[in-house]
Amino acid sequence: MFLLLAAACLGAGSLAAQTAYVGEPLGGGFDGAQGVAVDGSGNVYVGDTYDNAVKEMPPGCGSSSCTTTLGGGFLTPSGVAVDGSGNVYVADYNHSAVKEMPAGCASSSCVTALGGGFLNPTGVTVDAGENIYVADYNNDAVKEMPPGCGSAACVTTLGGGFDRPTGVAVDSSGNVYVADYNNHEVKEMPAGCTSFSCVTTLGGGFSYPAGLALDRNGNIYVSDIFTSEVSEMPAGCASSSCVTTLGGGFNSPYGMAVDDSGNVYVADSGTNTVKEVVRHGVNLGSVAVKAATPGALTVTFNFITGGTITAPAVLTQGATGLDFTDAGTGTCTSNGTSYSYAENDTCTVDVNFNPKFAGTRYGAVVLSNTSNAPVATAYIYGTGTGPQAVFSPASISVLGGGFLERTGVAVDGSGNVYVADSGNSAVKEVPPGCASSSCVSTLGGGFDLPTGVAVDGSGNIYVADTKNNAVKEMPPGCGSSACVSALGGGFDEPVGVAVDESGNVYVGDTYNNAVKEMPPGCTSSSCVSTLGGGFSLPTGVAIDFSGNVYVGDTDNNAVKEVPPGCASQSCVSTLGGGFDEPTGVAVDGSDNVYVADSGNNAVREMPPSCASQSCLSTLGGGFDFPTGVAIDGGGNVYVADTKNNEVKELSRANPPSLTFASTFGGGTSSDSPQTVTVQNIGNQNLDILSVSYPEDFPEAGGAETDCTSSTALAAGKSCPLTIDFSPQISSATGATTLLSEQVGLTDNTLNGANVSQPIAVSGT
Repeated sequence: MFLLLAAACLGAGSLAAQTAYVGEPLGGGFDGAQGVAVDGSGNVYVGDTYDNAVKEMPPGCGSSSCTTTLGGGFLTPSGVAVDGSGNVYVADYNHSAVKEMPAGCASSSCVTALGGGFLNPTGVTVDAGENIYVADYNNDAVKEMPPGCGSAACVTTLGGGFDRPTGVAVDSSGNVYVADYNNHEVKEMPAGCTSFSCVTTLGGGFSYPAGLALDRNGNIYVSDIFTSEVSEMPAGCASSSCVTTLGGGFNSPYGMAVDDSGNVYVADSGTNTVKEVVRHGVNLGSVAVKAATPGALTVTFNFITGGTITAPAVLTQGATGLDFTDAGTGTCTSNGTSYSYAENDTCTVDVNFNPKFAGTRYGAVVLSNTSNAPVATAYIYGTGTGPQAVFSPASISVLGGGFLERTGVAVDGSGNVYVADSGNSAVKEVPPGCASSSCVSTLGGGFDLPTGVAVDGSGNIYVADTKNNAVKEMPPGCGSSACVSALGGGFDEPVGVAVDESGNVYVGDTYNNAVKEMPPGCTSSSCVSTLGGGFSLPTGVAIDFSGNVYVGDTDNNAVKEVPPGCASQSCVSTLGGGFDEPTGVAVDGSDNVYVADSGNNAVREMPPSCASQSCLSTLGGGFDFPTGVAIDGGGNVYVADTKNNEVKELSRANPPSLTFASTFGGGTSSDSPQTVTVQNIGNQNLDILSVSYPEDFPEAGGAETDCTSSTALAAGKSCPLTIDFSPQISSATGATTLLSEQVGLTDNTLNGANVSQPIAVSGT
């Protein structure tokens, strides 16, 4: 699999991590494709110019076999657009016409002409009211017409001063953007502008801009056919200084489109391809746990400016050598660390995916400069398939020390635990196995009552800095405020923070009663969007592989789920039940949800789509107002136990040990039976291959629901092992005997063929 990325600036002074972008070809069989559009379902429409056709392909289509032809009777169609009802609009260049066809139209009989008076139109777009805007190339004009306009009489000319306009876009406020080809400019005009006087110029440095597109945050994307570059600039950008190059490897890019996720589609006319510039993490697919990688993913970095890099890092939540590894065959590695790259050079990193656990696994490929500052990050993710066993009761241990009302907790791929130590206004790191304050280190600086903490695929740490009304980011190992940067803006005492596989950040913006999202690198309120609605003091947030956001809606005593793209209360659902001030939430790779149920002094687990209290289970005990919760790949749960001033680990990956009360030989202990529950948090059946009980620790009578040698646990299901202590030795002599034995359990966890997981049992 080959994917193309554009590295961020690699100058020696570039210290801020920036997200790389992935480009991959879609469909196939095009001839000089110039127009592209995308609908809300991810279907892509192409003006295939020299094939005289308009074509459609479903999401992820990678060959001509999944491309279909729409309508008919076109002559060098150029621009295309699609409205919310699926109607497709075409700038039919050599027919000097703009045409419309309904969804699924497959012949010329369902194609109708709109408006009139056009001369070789090249670009077309449509707004939410289905008004159509046209770049009328050889009339040097931009025109607008209402829905259903059938003649030149209802066509209005907008703005003025254009010279061969080619691309056109419109935002939600009706502002119109134009790629003014022969003027070498990108221009903007407000709704209803009908003269040159209300037209303004944006950005700068363009040669022959051809295509335009807008994302939902108002960022503007421009294709430059002469320089073969695709650029991005924020709304209102008025000089070349705020224009950045996006992606590389294009040849005469023409039409552009952006979907709801911010992925950019480019009609790359010189290569007869349509390319997708992916703004989210790269999915390496599903691979069986412990199986050989199906083949390396080749990630290509394009250098926008020259520079020297260190060895590339391939990381799994900040850790090397885990699920994602460098195959060592890419040129970024083989060129060595003294190799000097020039502008427009490329190098590759070949990534192997060998998942260690079931469920979604997150990672990143990171290039750093010679000062070890990350300069390009490509987020990657994949799914490990297989069964995975965890056990309860969990073994509970206290981690670190010296905390004062810690409220948030997160864990990285190496098992380092990050703590929002709110009472000390600090963020701290606890390495694996650390059980005292002596091995706890303090990260960053300048925090005031931090409450939430999260870690991304490359190990960057995100902090909800509550009393500073800020969300902040710092790289791994950051030891002072100098390496801490603020993200987004407009927050009011944010408490929860989470980050997805693509580096998008989610915030429980508590006193704004809102849940918010911002893309990687967002540094102002302009790129922050609000999700869902109806919250009252939302605190913790978490996100699953599918983009569903989970919220601890504290003042509503509820845990809620917000599906992708949901922007109102109407699409928010309530999960579980019986909560009292739920604060922290977490989700594992198989979409089980974990809740710090603060007012109930409990930590709860619920399976996907749990809609009542009946499907909740309680984990551990002895908590006093737990506020933060996190989970690692092995299924171990970490808890910020606030009023106990402790961070606790609930170890579930290995079977617990049971100790029974002393009893006379021939009797049964007073605390019998005791139960060990086996749960499958994987995504394939967990097969219980054998269960054996020692004579002195038999299976409790009547345990019809117990795990047996023929049990196949589906994903999310569990079964108990109920055990008595009934010593068979004689106590007539008055002797005291300590019996230490094992209940035998063999299963296929993590795709093991015959995994022994014995449960140690003892009694006197």
